[in-house]
Amino acid sequence: MTRIARLSFALALILALGCTTTPEEPSIAAPVTPDESRVYLRAEADRALFLEREVERLRDDLESAEEALIAIESGLNSSYTRATAVSALAEARISVQRAEAELPYLPEVVAEAHRKLTKADSQLAEGHLGAAICFATGAHRISQNAVDDARKAAGQPEVRFIAGSRVNLREGPSTEHAIAGQLHRGTPVFPERARADWLLLRTAQGRVGWVHTPLVSAP
Repeated sequence: MTRIARLSFALALILALGCTTTPEEPSIAAPVTPDESRVYLRAEADRALFLEREVERLRDDLESAEEALIAIESGLNSSYTRATAVSALAEARISVQRAEAELPYLPEVVAEAHRKLTKADSQLAEGHLGAAICFATGAHRISQNAVDDARKAAGQPEVRFIAGSRVNLREGPSTEHAIAGQLHRGTPVFPERARADWLLLRTAQGRVGWVHTPLVSAP
């Protein structure tokens, strides 16, 4: 197996793993009314769309990596210029800074973009221009996609925002129900149902669960 084939196989494996290592969906707390069941179904549809966008991004990353490797293997690495690499890094750095400012509630996404940016800087310092451009493009893509999704969610008329610094998302409307996850301050959410002083919420990424009403604020 050639180096290109080996790398393509490895990257394809990463692509597949990237689709399966996302946070698990919270389980549905019983009993659930028919209306609440429909909320969970809508959340599943939202999550499917979110994962489709992630798959597309990972495919783009794979193509960029393959192009860089082919250029190296074929001796065309000189086709990349330092000016092009520096420009790609500058654009990526702006995108990552924008994501960091606008998405404090998505620290994992920002951290992933920073990791790629760091690798891009390292590759540029070593003179690996194609690899630097590849990592910079990945950082830009991660940041820009996340910002675009967040702005779209924040523009919805029914949107609300998490008001606490780290709020538990529960499987049912009480503190006795299991914690399905946590939401950071500023996360856009979509209230669907209310029970007493609890709200059943969806997120743009397809997460769903119950949050104590005082921990959710209007725009």
